[in-house]
Amino acid sequence: MQFTVTINQAKALEWGLNSQQALLFAFVYGCPSWAKALKTDDGIFFALSKAKIVEELPLLTDKPDTAYRMLKALEEAGLIELSSTSNITLFRLTQKAAEWNKKQDGSEKYPIYLGKISEQGRKKIRSRVGKISDKSGYQ
Repeated sequence: MQFTVTINQAKALEWGLNSQQALLFAFVYGCPSWAKALKTDDGIFFALSKAKIVEELPLLTDKPDTAYRMLKALEEAGLIELSSTSNITLFRLTQKAAEWNKKQDGSEKYPIYLGKISEQGRKKIRSRVGKISDKSGYQ
């Protein structure tokens, strides 16, 4: 079961998603990090079964058909493209979906890099004032 799902409420409201659709999209958005990628004639898609959605999101639904209808709603909203094989549902994110973790100015909300490299060297902030020796020889 997926324990934590992060919903971008601003984007969900902007895109007109209801809470169930936003929950499902937040889950689907993270699937490419672990789902199996499959190459089709139309490009790369990711495998995501309806049963997997039911298993991972029990708060959302316990019915595979409902999970599929919600995937179709995400497709109609322009967030995912659906395809399928004889036994599995396939999806891929659209360009619009890539905005899920972007701020309104277009920068990433959660960038990959952690910070900028400082042009200055490390500052020496410790002073030797008040330095005390103990009997063990440590200063």
